[in-house]
Amino acid sequence: PRKLLPKFKTDEPVCPEGKLQCAGGECIDKELFCNGKPDCKDESDENAC
Repeated sequence: PRKLLPKFKTDEPVCPEGKLQCAGGECIDKELFCNGKPDCKDESDENAC
């Protein structure tokens, strides 16, 4: 199965400052990306580490 990757490059920021967007569209604190546990509902924050 293909894994979803977080969206790091967008034309305009979709999340507030200090947050990153999961592949599913939700925003989580950027510190939560690649922290060893999935924080996005789709777990995309741990796929690109």
